[in-house]
Amino acid sequence: MSEAKQLSALVLVADGSEEIETVTPLDVLVRAGFTTVKSVGVNLKNPLYA
Repeated sequence: MSEAKQLSALVLVADGSEEIETVTPLDVLVRAGFTTVKSVGVNLKNPLYA
């Protein structure tokens, strides 16, 4: 029997994101079977992209 492939994801979170905008994608990934889900905060210095 072969081992199941482990899925992992990295979610980028921009400065100023609302809590629901961060938690919802993480929750969906976990429910979809991703075993490793990490979130990383992104602090943008340029106000045009923030």
